[in-house]
Amino acid sequence: MSGRFSPVTLMSTRQISTVFMITLDCQKSKNEGIMNYFKLFSAVCLVLWGFTLNAQHANSISIRSFNENIFETKSVSDSSGNRIIASQWTNGTGQGQSSSNVFIEKYNANGNMIFGISTLYQGSSSATLADLAIDTNNNVFVLINYRSAQAELANATFPGSPDNEDDFFLAKIGPLGSVLWITGPESDQFLDHKDRKAKSLSINEENKLIITGSHHVNFSVGGADVTGVQSDSADSKFDYPMNFVLKLDNDGNGIWAQSFNLVNFESVSGYHGVQDAHQAKDGSIYTYLDLADAVVLYDDTINPVADTNKFTKAILKTDQNFQNPQVLTMTSTNDFQFRVRDFILNKCGEPIVLGEFSENITIGNESLSSTKGKTDVFVAKVNHNNQIQWLKNFGSTEADDAVGLDVNDQNEIFFGMQYWGEYDYGNNTYTPQGQDVALFKLDTTGNFVWQSHSTGSGSINLRDLDVMDDNNVSWTLKIHGSKMLSGAPIQATAKLVLSIWRDDNYSGEPVECSNDTFVGKGRDLTENRLNVYPNPAESFVNIEKDKTDSHIQILNVQGQVVWTEKSNSKKSKVDINDLTPGMYFILVEGDEQSAQKLIVE
Repeated sequence: MSGRFSPVTLMSTRQISTVFMITLDCQKSKNEGIMNYFKLFSAVCLVLWGFTLNAQHANSISIRSFNENIFETKSVSDSSGNRIIASQWTNGTGQGQSSSNVFIEKYNANGNMIFGISTLYQGSSSATLADLAIDTNNNVFVLINYRSAQAELANATFPGSPDNEDDFFLAKIGPLGSVLWITGPESDQFLDHKDRKAKSLSINEENKLIITGSHHVNFSVGGADVTGVQSDSADSKFDYPMNFVLKLDNDGNGIWAQSFNLVNFESVSGYHGVQDAHQAKDGSIYTYLDLADAVVLYDDTINPVADTNKFTKAILKTDQNFQNPQVLTMTSTNDFQFRVRDFILNKCGEPIVLGEFSENITIGNESLSSTKGKTDVFVAKVNHNNQIQWLKNFGSTEADDAVGLDVNDQNEIFFGMQYWGEYDYGNNTYTPQGQDVALFKLDTTGNFVWQSHSTGSGSINLRDLDVMDDNNVSWTLKIHGSKMLSGAPIQATAKLVLSIWRDDNYSGEPVECSNDTFVGKGRDLTENRLNVYPNPAESFVNIEKDKTDSHIQILNVQGQVVWTEKSNSKKSKVDINDLTPGMYFILVEGDEQSAQKLIVE
């Protein structure tokens, strides 16, 4: 197999000369100090201060002034409170004025840049941002689609697609901006004028990577083979790509890959396929699918999953190897205005969905209608069994956009909304002069906690939000005009702004996730009259129980039996060297049932 990319070690960084930074002292902004800063700088940036209406503080810094267009933007925060932003932008100069690049920049808590690097391209082609993520060691991973004969990231070059079609690469960037490695697809087959695109990137608690995307031919990443060729056929109305989900370790080595397709092409009016995937603590993988009108999902290794009713979107839950699927469907009476904007897992591995709908929406057995006949924002929570737990909506008198979703360590939910129409909040009604944004906080059951919104003339666009380790919320905003955030002004012309919202409503200790109860054979199993040690265990585990005659089973998190034995004593020693690391359940059946969680290291 001829390799187009392989992991390489790179150490150089590139500073972006177009970036400027202004940081104002919060206390000085209350008095004469602010006038001195206005005299020093021609650009206008104001740090927000004060206690806001809903018990939050806001503090903003302008990180970039731009004449170019800025499009897709992602942001994450590291364990030290630094903020990393990646964005797709065009500067309208040089070859291919409509082409785009991607920049990745890191700022500390004071707004000082730590590093800034960007992609370059040859010819009239471009790079586009697919996704951004960060691991527990503060390494940043950026997933980029590109179309170029040759592309560059921080002075490291890599070859483009042989037929100048879309392809993708993944880069690992160290905490100080050094590119540690770059990897991407290897293939003996040309794309034959068909794109290969990455769509999402996520990192689980073990720092393993999950990538989703679409393809037409076989390829490999880090030794994991993505198989399945979608070929043209004379009787096919359309030629749709395959979908893939790919798991890599933290060094870019492949763990497994799965490819699947959506069928019933003749009924499909639009196609998007797999969009996002996350892995929960118990190993389960949750994938969001945009299915258009397709009604069957299939793969060589996954049994067919069919729904007799037409559905347009779904959450697919599988085991850690992307097997044993369960589907939760989502429908709307107005498919054209039904969109999922973000899909995450909370700290206990339960899916949270953010999107927009018009008229009516149904997820599982929950349904609701838009408030004023326009497009509303919806938030939904799903449980570990891939069943809808609750569904809420928010909206103004006009069409509203949902942007940004995250949770704090208590599983409280934060999301953003862009709106143009009359908007009711509490006992007040606000009519914006232009486009405004609002930040919402919900508790774990979907109840409203607080919101803050912008006011003033001009436009403000919310690009992303994430909850930092200190449980404050970081916003990335694009501002044109004069805006107020909870009574504090920001005046900006073509500025990219980072804003920190300090949540004074945060109520205490992190949530404790209760995943220890295993449900099997129609009964809830509790941890009683059973002693399992050592736990965690590596090579063996002792099982002590009250009864002599019993049947012992070890089950994985999907409920599959991986070891079984008939026991005639109160103590058993079990060899677990053949079990892969992870969470299991020891089930003892005699006169009664008992279960105990086991962690295998």
